[in-house]
Amino acid sequence: RADVVHAAHPLLIPARHAAQVVTIHDLFFLSSPESTRAEIRRDYVPLAAAHARRAHAVITSTEYGKRLVTERLEVPAERVYVVPPGAPAWQRLGREARLAERGSILFLGTLEPRKNVGTLLDAYALLLARGVAVPRLVLAGRATEHAGAWLDRIARPPLAGHVTHRGYVAPGEREDL
Repeated sequence: RADVVHAAHPLLIPARHAAQVVTIHDLFFLSSPESTRAEIRRDYVPLAAAHARRAHAVITSTEYGKRLVTERLEVPAERVYVVPPGAPAWQRLGREARLAERGSILFLGTLEPRKNVGTLLDAYALLLARGVAVPRLVLAGRATEHAGAWLDRIARPPLAGHVTHRGYVAPGEREDL
């Protein structure tokens, strides 16, 4: 027996006697189902709203996410809790870490449309165009089939030499990066 069963995704985990909690990181599976994997498209799209409404609590990481869950999935706001993600369990950050003189800006995540990488590159290019002394930008994450235009873009001026794509970085190597 358990008091609480928490699903780290939008679908409930069956439980007879426990309170049920789901986490909804975003509603990308509803706004762009064609960009999701088959099982997410098959299961999340038709089931997520009903599961979220049946859950005793829904966790999301932002106020914006809460608004989407309450509006699009029709979950009462008093059952939606904003819980920002925690910091990585890195040990050296802020103590022994040695950064380059100007440091760097790090994007860590899969290069896919919903991560807004294009907007990040636009903003970075704008800073460069304005002559702002910005640190290098490092994109660390697996490139999806949608990332080709971004990778081509960072290979040409004005981003060439300022932006680097490192590809996937294993969890144990992220702190060093």
